[in-house]
Amino acid sequence: MQSQTTYNAKDRGSIFVVREAPVMQVMMDVMEKLAGVEKLTLYAKGRAIPTAVAVANIITEKTMNGRSRVDRITVGSEDVLEMGRILSTIRIVLVRKA
Repeated sequence: MQSQTTYNAKDRGSIFVVREAPVMQVMMDVMEKLAGVEKLTLYAKGRAIPTAVAVANIITEKTMNGRSRVDRITVGSEDVLEMGRILSTIRIVLVRKA
């Protein structure tokens, strides 16, 4: 099961889309991507939000303690018209210190 999609967006750095998957699997994928960039944005929707938050905490507090930090957290929502509901979103910007 693939847990992410990564693409480069001009002026926004790299974006890692978090899907529902085991936290440690996602954390290892994020660590791999973060090794190649200075700034990485974790983006999650709905039920994947707790996974994104857990991954950000594990990376900044345990795995790369002192070598990374959370730069910004943005919480929002999207309208899901076909379902008539609102879907929560989160963006967590991680910065790797050199």
